[in-house]
Amino acid sequence: MRAARSAGGELADRGGSHHGMLVLASKLRPPPGRPGAVACQALLGRLSEDHPWVRLVVISAPAGWGKTCLLRDWRLADTASGTAWMLVDAGDNDPVRFWAHVIAGVTRVSAGFGAAASRVLTAPGAVGLDDVLPMLVNELAALQVPLTLVFDDYHLVSNQEVLHSVAFLVEHLPPGVRLALAARADPELPLARLRARGELLEFRADDLRFTEDETAALLNGTMGLALAPSDIHALQQRTEGWAAGLHLAGLSPRGRPDSSAFVRAFAGDDVRSCTTSWPRSWMACRRRSARSCCGLQCLTGCPGRCATPSPGAREPSAAWRR
Repeated sequence: MRAARSAGGELADRGGSHHGMLVLASKLRPPPGRPGAVACQALLGRLSEDHPWVRLVVISAPAGWGKTCLLRDWRLADTASGTAWMLVDAGDNDPVRFWAHVIAGVTRVSAGFGAAASRVLTAPGAVGLDDVLPMLVNELAALQVPLTLVFDDYHLVSNQEVLHSVAFLVEHLPPGVRLALAARADPELPLARLRARGELLEFRADDLRFTEDETAALLNGTMGLALAPSDIHALQQRTEGWAAGLHLAGLSPRGRPDSSAFVRAFAGDDVRSCTTSWPRSWMACRRRSARSCCGLQCLTGCPGRCATPSPGAREPSAAWRR
């Protein structure tokens, strides 16, 4: 089913109608950062290295590991190339809606991009993407500046036509254009072949874990807790470097006269001795996420993320979450 059409003629970068297809401007912007947010400099360094052969960047991890924040920080730091950002949602399982937003995103970098493809895409009675995709690839090849396409929350795509069309795009990306995906599971793309060719740059939960230095920067710097190094070590070990878990763990000692005692209880072998404020904080955040879809804004500073892990996704040890 095609997305609703708009009678307005607003520019794509302000939302409204893009060649007759409704485009949501909020999907085309990365989330704002929070003051004092901890940037993973080592990962940003890897992303910023010269990778002339890489055509696909995959950041794959369960909820709360900082995928979106990493993508955002990387793209904001890269002033040498353009970024076409797209926040994927369930409605993008409509192929026309999906590619209308992709085109609108690139239009923010290169005015007029995809005008002819958009007319074909939204033409009455149009069937399939066989004509549209080659047109888009040819226009991408003609861009005057390097471009990174970003599909955030790509795991929400399940429509086979959309999945196959993205696979086509990856296989035919011209030089100077790359695709970056953030998802809770590996995308349905030929990752093994791309890896063998040296065309894939990938990051998993193990790469996204907070180090002790980053944990200290978050808890003592951003959150102002003044925890001892031994407490930092204990919390980093207990949460396994999970960014969202560290933030929640950092909320509980606030206002306590002896934060170290809380950390020892929280990090001890007998997790049942942990005070009740931790599960209350965790459940409160889950309820806020379910009500407002604010997701991990309260955890990692990335609005719009959902704190509920995907079914079957690997998370940190269940013991400390009890």
